[in-house]
Amino acid sequence: QGTDHRLLAVNGKFVAALQRVPAYVVGDGEHTIRQLIEIENAKEIRLDNARSPLAKIKIDDDLINFLALQNKSLDDVPPAGEHITLRRVANISAGGVSINVTDKIHPDNIKLVEDIASYFTIRNLGIDVLAADISRSWKEGDFGIIEINAGPGVFMHLAPAYGGSIDVPGQIILSHFGKPE
Repeated sequence: QGTDHRLLAVNGKFVAALQRVPAYVVGDGEHTIRQLIEIENAKEIRLDNARSPLAKIKIDDDLINFLALQNKSLDDVPPAGEHITLRRVANISAGGVSINVTDKIHPDNIKLVEDIASYFTIRNLGIDVLAADISRSWKEGDFGIIEINAGPGVFMHLAPAYGGSIDVPGQIILSHFGKPE
């Protein structure tokens, strides 16, 4: 249980942590879920181009079916403040929201990333985990590894929707070529 996180190592060292939240809208008591999605998609942060941090939220069968599991439909008008999760997955490409949590990660979790990275000869390694609270040690439980990714995307760290940017591409270049003289 918990939220999805991408933990990234470059050259065996931890460099970034990103929380990925499934696409959602927040009710205002006036608009339908469909209209709230349209309002969300109109935000500049969701331009859905090569430089925008978030993709558009697409209305498809998966979204409609996930709403139905929650006894909701696109025509429902949620009350003000109600958080409506639109997808099971937190992928940025599926409208998920990225939050830089690099400064919140527990030191034990950093060590875990670096220990895992030490077993691979890969320059850039992503570890996807579910964690109830990334600021707590993985040893306390509520933490599980979902996937180890040998070719993780790095743009989401450079341009997260919320929180500061981490220059992962720069760190990858340095890992290959060192500092310029």
